[in-house]
Formats: sequence, C-alpha cells, structure tokens
Amino acid sequence: MEVLAECKDRIKDADMVLIGIGKEFGVSKDDILADNLVYKELNLDESSLDDLEKQWIEHTFIYDSINDGQNKAVMEKLNLYNGLFKYLNSLGKNNYFVVTTCNDDIITLSDFDKDRIVAPLGTYGLMKCHKGCFKTVYETKEVFDNIKSIIDKYRKSADLHSDEMWNELKEAMPQCPMCKQVMSVNLYKTNNYSAEGYREQWDMYTAWLQKTLNRKIVMLELSEGFDTPTVIRWPFEKVAAVNNKAVLIRVNEKFWQIAEDIEGKAIPVKSSGIRFIEDLVK
Repeated sequence: MEVLAECKDRIKDADMVLIGIGKEFGVSKDDILADNLVYKELNLDESSLDDLEKQWIEHTFIYDSINDGQNKAVMEKLNLYNGLFKYLNSLGKNNYFVVTTCNDDIITLSDFDKDRIVAPLGTYGLMKCHKGCFKTVYETKEVFDNIKSIIDKYRKSADLHSDEMWNELKEAMPQCPMCKQVMSVNLYKTNNYSAEGYREQWDMYTAWLQKTLNRKIVMLELSEGFDTPTVIRWPFEKVAAVNNKAVLIRVNEKFWQIAEDIEGKAIPVKSSGIRFIEDLVK
C-alpha cells in the first residue's frame, strides 16, 4: 500500500502523464470469438475461401464484436480504460499521451482523446497491400460492413453454407489497386506491415515528448515486457534518464526491475497492470 500511495502522490504532482499499455490489456482473438455462435456456425474450414479470405471473415467478426458493446472481455477492458481516464481527469491531468502495444482498438473506444493515443502495432481499422506494392493504408470499415451484410443476408435465408454465399464473399474482398490481389488488415507481424498506419499519430506523440523536458512527467508503464521494447520500455527509460523531473512507474509481474542509471527516478511495482489500475482508481 505504501508503494501505491507513492505512485498516487507522484501522479498528483505531475505536469504531464505518459501511459504505456502492454499486452496484458489486450483481448485475444479466442476471447472475442469464443461465444460468437454465427462465427462458429460458418465453419470456415469447410469453405471454398483461401487463407487470406478466411482472415477477412474472422477479422470482420472481431471488428464487429469490439465495436458492438456486447462482448464481455472487450467491455471489461473498456471499463478499465475508462476508470483510469476518470481517475486522471479527477486530478486535472489532461496533458497526457497513451502509447499501446495492443492492436485490438479497444483503447480508441474509451474516453481517452483519440488524438492522444498511438498504437504502433497496427489496427483492425486499416488495411494495406498484402504483397507490399506500396505503403499506403486504407480504412476497413466499409469492407467489414459489406462482409457482415452478406453473411447476415444468407443467414436469414437459412443458406449460410451455399456456394453462392462463398462466391459473393470472395467478390467482396478488397483488392490492391496495383496488383489486384486481396489486401490484408494492417496488423504487426502480418505480411508487409505498413508503418504509415500510425505515422501521423507517432509524429504527434514525438512532438508531445519534446515538450516534456524539464517538466514533471510521470510515465506509467503497465505490463510491458520485451516483445517490442523499442515502443514503450526503452523509450520510457530514456526519458527518465535525461529528465531530472521524470518519474517512471514500472508495473509488471515478471519484469518490474529498474536499470541502475534510473534508480531513484523510478518506482518498480511487482504487480499485474490490470490489478494495479483497479487498486489505483478505487
């Protein structure tokens, strides 16, 4: 409790707050699709779709479940984000930025300002050429809506596994304007992932960071390990090292340790990030 109290005091005293959201806060594909009866009924393994086309169907159900406000796992994380926002807002901490290594888009549905969020590992909201013809990204909403409407139409007519439906779904797949091949959702570790999907937000984030020098900034690093340490973990350490008024709060059940060069400027918390936020906002 003493550590939690110190963290609260540091946040209250801060001029700026930088929040790093690690993968513990993400919702897995299995959690999202586990109770989706329509998705299970489709049985994609028996369809005539190829692997990339099946991904589009799967991503359609994920996108819809994230946005419809009905999925339990999604709503639990959304409520957690909103609780953190409410806590910071109650302290008047409006000068913040959020960096997340989750790519499920749930944080963008929260009360946090979308212009103060950057997700470098991708989003279901954008697609790119699967072959890498160019780095331009396009919005996916219209594609997802079209795929969903086709499935709904055939489901209502009790013709969910017909050749006509699979053929219509094939025709609904987005094509690259250059190579005419099926495009793919712009998620990290997919073929030819495009950084253009987050470039504008990253530029806003780096511009915000430049204003933190010699300001009292608290960095709240939540459950971030070493899968992609260049996104949150190492940059947060660097800010702590160069800014004498910075404090890093590192919350992690396994990797809470602090580097020697920032000892005295960091608070290690051996805890789940989710549990820490639940305790923080009580």
